[in-house]
Amino acid sequence: LPHEFVRGLDKMGLLRRCYSECYRGRELRAGVPEEKVVPVCGTLSTASVLDGPKVPAEDLRAALQAGADGWRRLSKKCGGPVRPGVVFAGEDPPTSIKWRMVEDAPACDLLIAVGTSFSNA
Repeated sequence: LPHEFVRGLDKMGLLRRCYSECYRGRELRAGVPEEKVVPVCGTLSTASVLDGPKVPAEDLRAALQAGADGWRRLSKKCGGPVRPGVVFAGEDPPTSIKWRMVEDAPACDLLIAVGTSFSNA
């Protein structure tokens, strides 16, 4: 329901940005334009080798579905441990997101925070 509410705000021209802790892309599935969604906690649609190159999302999904053996195969194929593009508990969001928040705040007439902990932001 909150995702449809955000979509409604956008349709009325009232949404500047949607900072989301939802790493599953629910806002996008609800119809919020991609350019207005900032995935603060990252997304499962991306992955990368630790301190290395990006890994195709399809490869990540296949590894998740295959369990531990899938992760081992993916790590071997990619040359190192692969990590999903999410922010884990205790980690800070990327600096670029923090700067975007600083940029958006002064232009904001109303800020709605729903079901969030944004304590690391």
